[in-house]
Amino acid sequence: MNLLHVVHYPVFGGPHNQALRLAEPLRRRGWETTVLLPDEPGNAAERLREAGIEVVTMPLRRLRATRDPRQQATYAASLPFEVRAVRRLIRDRRIDLVLISGLVNPHGAIAAHLERVPVVWQIVDTRTPTALRRVEMPAVRRLADVVMFDGRSLMPAHGWTESERLTSVVYYPPVDTQRFRVSAERGLARRSALNVDASTPVIGTVANMNPQKGVEYFVRAAREIVQGRPDATFVVVGAAYETHAEYTRQIREEVSASGIPASQFIFAGERSDLECWYPAMDVKLITSVPRSEGTTTTALEAMACGVPVVATDVGAVREVVEDGVTGLVVPPLDAEALARATLRLLDDPELRRRMGEVARERAVARYDVETCADVHVRAFEAAFSHHRLRQAPDFDVQMSMAVGPSAEGDRLRDLLVCPGCREPLRWADDSAHCESCGHTFPVIEGIPVLLIDQSASKHDELEHEHAVHGSVHKQHQAAHFDRADAAEFEVTRPHGAPALHRYLLAEKFRRSIRGIEPLIPGATALTVCGGSGMDAEFLSRAGAQVIASDISLGAAQRTAERARRYGLPVLAIVADVERLPFRDRSVDLVYVHDGLHHLERPAAGLSEMGRVAGRAVSITEPAQAFATRVAVRLRWALEREEAGNRVARLTPSDVSDVLRDEGLHPVHRERYAMYYRHVPGAASRLLSLPGVISIVRPGWRLANTFVGRWGNKLTVQAVREEA
Repeated sequence: MNLLHVVHYPVFGGPHNQALRLAEPLRRRGWETTVLLPDEPGNAAERLREAGIEVVTMPLRRLRATRDPRQQATYAASLPFEVRAVRRLIRDRRIDLVLISGLVNPHGAIAAHLERVPVVWQIVDTRTPTALRRVEMPAVRRLADVVMFDGRSLMPAHGWTESERLTSVVYYPPVDTQRFRVSAERGLARRSALNVDASTPVIGTVANMNPQKGVEYFVRAAREIVQGRPDATFVVVGAAYETHAEYTRQIREEVSASGIPASQFIFAGERSDLECWYPAMDVKLITSVPRSEGTTTTALEAMACGVPVVATDVGAVREVVEDGVTGLVVPPLDAEALARATLRLLDDPELRRRMGEVARERAVARYDVETCADVHVRAFEAAFSHHRLRQAPDFDVQMSMAVGPSAEGDRLRDLLVCPGCREPLRWADDSAHCESCGHTFPVIEGIPVLLIDQSASKHDELEHEHAVHGSVHKQHQAAHFDRADAAEFEVTRPHGAPALHRYLLAEKFRRSIRGIEPLIPGATALTVCGGSGMDAEFLSRAGAQVIASDISLGAAQRTAERARRYGLPVLAIVADVERLPFRDRSVDLVYVHDGLHHLERPAAGLSEMGRVAGRAVSITEPAQAFATRVAVRLRWALEREEAGNRVARLTPSDVSDVLRDEGLHPVHRERYAMYYRHVPGAASRLLSLPGVISIVRPGWRLANTFVGRWGNKLTVQAVREEA
């Protein structure tokens, strides 16, 4: 597969570093990278070519931060011609997918859209003014197939919500943790080259001479630090280039005025051997200004080298520099706060050592280049899925062909087996037959009904109680969820619901994927007891390719309707969680949200989930809790649901024990408090008012911080060791 990575900046920075680091891992995963750059002076093309990466340059103007109307007019006038040139490049290089880095320059996305090639659009920082974000984001929603954010905090900053129809993926910059590693030998060698002895404190930053990096605050912090540690040495590693020549001059003047001797303030310039510079530092500073960063590669590189980081709280930096754990986070534009935090670390070698150890562990576990490559490939696969749906002339036809003669149908049929004997099925247009045990299963409106106990043979009605003759328990379950009076609400929920209701459902989902987030983009996911597809929609928007299962045909039909309405790559089937019609370990992720407590034997459903899961499972269910018993007595919670089912409440230990028996290792489990009515009422609408919701949401989070461990919900995520 051929990837075109479009970057509108000629000077080497974060997107170029990403292209450089990911090129080889992506090649091993079947992707060849070509980078498109503007034909302007800069070092990016040279550095990428030296690394063996194919680089194409052409006139490629970018939107400038200037009020000069001539510049903007030139940009607008050149756009059609440059888009045409990119289209030719896509055709000539047989590009399969276009990756865009940066918000404001849509050339590559427009060209890809016109050439009918999938687009993955990366939002890399918060530099774009808010007003311009509001103008640009509709274009992103229109042209992209997947949107990737360099840090979760960038999503709300760009007006992105959990209810977006488009798949979004959070990623972090890649770090080669074999190259960037703890090395006292490298550190001592670099100090020796700088004539700095081993006992001298060294404070460094790695940043190009660019106003958004706030290098002046590094200089001002140095002026404060040297008063407490007169022997400290300060190092700035980064390129100075012509477009910011005046800024560079001002920085050097400020250093001269600071009184710090030139021998103690070193401008190292652009360096390609950064892995030798970080180990020489005792503390690494990030002094970026507001509206500048996503996350920053230099933080992760320093962490991989075991160096604690002091960083300003901008963009999504706090997501990778964990305050008090891998470093310290301070307010931006505050040189004194930077100095205080740095002196605290310099004065406490044991704290520096502990932070450095944890930083290295975090970098290897979360930010290694191989992990980042996997996240990108899953995003690419999700983009292909969305693109196929968007290009399909009739989505209804595609859904009806879910198990018909198509690539998607072939893949689904390969996963499915007879729920009775787990032998392969022989497929026809309107049925599936198991030659091993003789069962025949109908396919109704493209939805396979893979249940053992069926009495109806024609299946020309949606009377689900005639299609399922298992236990009375399951008949009640199916009949309840087939009621037509709530069908529209079930199809659209949470769309159109009050803000608080949407927030709580999104928060439930966020907690349900803790510890397995990197596995989701591009993964195959199966929801069990999935109702009318709300959980499937959440997973789909997170980048998964979803099969939604439920014991109710009505629920499966509503799931198919939800997929049609919102353009989701979700396929629906009818299945019993206690007899899942899937091969062993055939699906990456098996997911349940408030479904097992319907069962008479929840452990049976858990075991089946573990059998089918190839990489991970996620369980969110009611917990055994004192608060729940009180709520039942007060009739705020039900002992039996409206469907007539007893609510089985579980413990995290019970769930974990069953999953371990299936070879899955819990990576996260917690209890938390959660309450909302299935159909939101007046209270939910009142608490969703703009002035109220801004208080309710942080209040709910604060309450869960203190009492969540005794809450009424449990969530457990588990993975196979090899995953």
